[in-house]
Amino acid sequence: WLLCRPTELRIEARGTVQPAEQRLVYVSIDGFIEELLVRDGQVLEAGQTVARLRSPELEMEIQQVQAELAQLREKRQGLDIEVNQLEPDDPNFSKIQNRVTAETRLVETQTEGLLEKRKFLAQQEQKLVVVAPVSGTVTGRELERYLDGRPVRRGDALFRMVDFSGPWRLELLVADSDIALVREKYTVADLSGPSGEKLQTIDYVLTSQPDNWKTAGITWIAPVTHNPDGTGAVVDVHCQLPAADAGSIRMGATVYGYFAVGQRPFWFVWSRGLVEAFQRRMWF
Repeated sequence: WLLCRPTELRIEARGTVQPAEQRLVYVSIDGFIEELLVRDGQVLEAGQTVARLRSPELEMEIQQVQAELAQLREKRQGLDIEVNQLEPDDPNFSKIQNRVTAETRLVETQTEGLLEKRKFLAQQEQKLVVVAPVSGTVTGRELERYLDGRPVRRGDALFRMVDFSGPWRLELLVADSDIALVREKYTVADLSGPSGEKLQTIDYVLTSQPDNWKTAGITWIAPVTHNPDGTGAVVDVHCQLPAADAGSIRMGATVYGYFAVGQRPFWFVWSRGLVEAFQRRMWF
C-alpha cells in the first residue's frame, strides 16, 4: 500500500527573477563610439540620446557624392552656356543642339541618382545618434571602459534598459521531458482578458531565501524548445510575481519553481528518473 499510495508529483525548474520590461539598445550602423553619454544606473526617457557614433566610411561616401554633384553642376552650367552661344545660322546648329540636349538629359539623370543617394546617406547619418528606445534604467558593467571608443557593427547591443518600477516575473527553464506534464496540468490565462482573472499558480523559492516559499502565476509557456547551454533541450516558462514580492528581490536572483502536475503512485514519484530511463531504453 505504501508503494502505491497516491503522491503529488512536482516538476522542478530552475530560473531567474527579471523585470518584465527590458530592452537592449542596439547599434544600427557600422562605426565606432565617439561619445558615450550614459552611465550604469542612469534613468533615461524614451528618445534621449545615449551615444554618438562616427563612421569614416560614411563620411567618405558623403564627401564623394557632394564632389560628384558639384562636378555635375559645373558641367550643366557649361552646357547651358554652350546652348546660349549657339548661332542659328551655324551649319552644325542642329547637330550641336541634339548633342547638348542628350548630354543635359544624362546630367539630369545622374544628378537625380546622386540626390537619392545623398538622401539615403543622410538617413544613415542620423543613425549615428543612438537614442533610448524606451524609458528605463541603464544596466551594464563599466560602460565607459568597455564601450567608449569601441568599434561596433550593425546589430551590436550596447547595454540593456530595464523598468524596475514595472512588473517582475520568473523566467524558468523546464526540461523538454517534463513540459508535457506541465502543459497537461496548467493553462495560461489571457492577461488581455477581463480584469481580475486568476492565474494558475506555482510554488517557488529563492536560493538566497530557502525557507521563504511563495507563489507566482503562469503567464506564458513557450511553444518551442531550445538548448541554451548545450546540456539539454528546455522550454521557457514565465510567471508573474505579485507586486509585494517583487520589491524585495534583486534582478537576476536564482530561483526554483515547482509545478504540481497531479498524483502518481509513490514508487513512481521517487523512482521516476529510473523508470523513464528504462522506458527510453526499451522503446528507443
